[in-house]
Amino acid sequence: MNTTLKAISATALMVSFLAGAGLSARPDREGPKMDTEKRLEHMQKNLNLSAEQTEQIRTIMKKYEPQREALVQKLRPLNKELFELMAQEEPNRNAIKAKMQQISDIRIELRLLMLDGRTETFKVLNADQKAKWKEQMKKFAEKRGPKGKDRD
Repeated sequence: MNTTLKAISATALMVSFLAGAGLSARPDREGPKMDTEKRLEHMQKNLNLSAEQTEQIRTIMKKYEPQREALVQKLRPLNKELFELMAQEEPNRNAIKAKMQQISDIRIELRLLMLDGRTETFKVLNADQKAKWKEQMKKFAEKRGPKGKDRD
């Protein structure tokens, strides 16, 4: 009887853990918080962009938008698949690891694409605007939480 109770308790604990891990995958989390025009409007206001700078940055954003959106669209079904794999009664660790690697590779591509756009945009700004933007990015990073936290 005591062994049965331990087995049931261990199973319940395992199911709770796996359900929590599966839920934390958050399959619908990708995508921008702001669309291109809203981001541009925000930058224009906070960095006091000239009309010429605004158009240059709009062009840069539009250049990267199709690639960014394609990567985000690739992530959505993969995150859903990961969620389903993790929610299985007996999850396959190797399948989960492979899916996580696939997602990670795309997230890296996405981050590098964002870096390319940011680097190009930075070249359009004057010294004061660059300093202001760096400060804003620092505050944004602090607001998002500690490094190492899954922020994607």
